Amino acid sequence: MEHDELFSDILLRRQGNSKASASIASASIAGAQRAPAAAPINPAATLAAAIAHRRAPAFPYTAAGGQGAAATYWVWFRGALAMRLRSGAASTGANVQDVLREPTAVGIIRICAEAFKRPLSEEEMSHLDKAPVSAAWLREVLA
Repeated sequence: MEHDELFSDILLRRQGNSKASASIASASIAGAQRAPAAAPINPAATLAAAIAHRRAPAFPYTAAGGQGAAATYWVWFRGALAMRLRSGAASTGANVQDVLREPTAVGIIRICAEAFKRPLSEEEMSHLDKAPVSAAWLREVLA
């Protein structure tokens, strides 16, 4: 089963929230496979839809090196994003540095869906919207 790095839908479902996304229910069917993403996508529209469907992250963005719950939360997000980008690149034989060609949230959404064939979850997209995505930030994430 695939899920976002924060396991938000799983947590909501365990808490009895019936509004967890339908993707969890369909992904839990034994043997279910995620269909490959249709290319090309409209990453800006995909990001807008994700923001509309998801709540803002639990904490405001905190840069690396900060302290407290917000810093810990975002350290985990950056680490999970780096892992997601590396595994996506490895699965297609691409170079993870390709994300630096379009160092924006929309660019990351596009490369994950089109080049890596592994679209980001709405949760990941809503987090990217709150992060200061830039070439320097991506280099730090991937370091």
